[in-house]
Amino acid sequence: MPLLVTMSLFGSLGTLIYLVLLPVMKKYFSVAWRRNYLICVILEYLIPFPYFSIEYREILETVFSCFMPKKNVEPSVYLDDTVEFIQVTFGHVEIPNSTAYFFVAGVILVGLILYGFQMLRYLIVKHYIGHSVNEVEDKKTTRVIYDCVSSFNMTKYVRVYRCKFMDSPFTIGIFHPIIVLPDIEWSESDLALAMKHELVHIRHRDNLVKMLVLGAIALNFYNPFVYFILLEWNVVAEQACDRKVVLDLTKEEEYQYGMLIIRIAEERKSGNGSPIMGFNLQNEIMKERMYQMKYGVKKESRARKLLGACIMGVVLFSSSMTVLAYSPKNIIYRDSLADEIIFCEEGVAPWGVEYYALEASGTSEWTFISDDGEIVETISEDDIDAETYAFCIHTYVSGEVAMHTKYDDGSCKIEYYSAQRCSKCGNYIIGDLLRTLTSVKCTH
Repeated sequence: MPLLVTMSLFGSLGTLIYLVLLPVMKKYFSVAWRRNYLICVILEYLIPFPYFSIEYREILETVFSCFMPKKNVEPSVYLDDTVEFIQVTFGHVEIPNSTAYFFVAGVILVGLILYGFQMLRYLIVKHYIGHSVNEVEDKKTTRVIYDCVSSFNMTKYVRVYRCKFMDSPFTIGIFHPIIVLPDIEWSESDLALAMKHELVHIRHRDNLVKMLVLGAIALNFYNPFVYFILLEWNVVAEQACDRKVVLDLTKEEEYQYGMLIIRIAEERKSGNGSPIMGFNLQNEIMKERMYQMKYGVKKESRARKLLGACIMGVVLFSSSMTVLAYSPKNIIYRDSLADEIIFCEEGVAPWGVEYYALEASGTSEWTFISDDGEIVETISEDDIDAETYAFCIHTYVSGEVAMHTKYDDGSCKIEYYSAQRCSKCGNYIIGDLLRTLTSVKCTH
């Protein structure tokens, strides 16, 4: 299975499990657990974890050896690996099961266009803000802002501006964040609460995470689960900031903070599809925020934290099994395309001048017969479909690769190359041409 498809499957399974557990997480655990889990799922969509599936499989076999069945399987003598190679010749590329690879190429192209569009939107917003904001000049406002920024130890890299065209506070920027405040009359208490909310966004790196979500959408625009992740992230990021702000507030201050959110919501009805974070005030999101502030879990006992960590670990481990589906193909450059590629381990009786590869009728096994009619080896279909992994710590077996090419006039050619094949993942190192056999009439 191609890498991008495997990554999408990995993230989709993590998202599906999140949906199943969401009612329990909302009721019994703080929103911080949902936020951490969503970040893990976002990374599943973006980071090529399947590349390390060989090492992961070895870890599983070591840790869970007592639960895994013991198999005494004799090493395969011959392997038909034609479907495991992408063959490249002058003016032609032969990709077995090419549909999935063309799909991936199309996804990457469309994804780059979509992500470029998102970045263009971001730059336009940033440019507009850069020409629309003004310095905060009021001494009272400046003092409140400085006190808030100082309490978060962010005085060196956080800038705060006011803008008369904006109706709610928000933060833009990832490495050099800017907080933009509406140019209105603020009470000291409301301003302090709004500033704390935005500073928590900066501390949580929410703009960076949202940029990653948009990248995940660009690469998985065909996958409905990734759009759910964007919607859920908008909700959870705001709730996580709310939780952080109200942790040390009194009931009266918590009520004041809720009323501040409602007042700003009356001024602003638009959604938040841009790569910036702030007072996200869509109606459904606002309802979720009010509910979480009133009924959500704020402070957790150590036992509940431990239980939450265990649940998240089990869920992530379960979804990680999908990385084992990754199976990229070797690439081989040749003058002509082979219709059959056979590997023979060193030390085994050679084929001689001819070989036959016949599929056993009515079974899922392949039978290889020598030129004198003797059955040499029978192997299962699972052994034939060897997987290749880029980051495997290879253990190679020496042998030969025979490449059979049949021509339109009925003749054929068999080329024998020295080769090494990884016994773990099936990766090949193909060496020099050893000999060539040509036949006027192909009998293979």
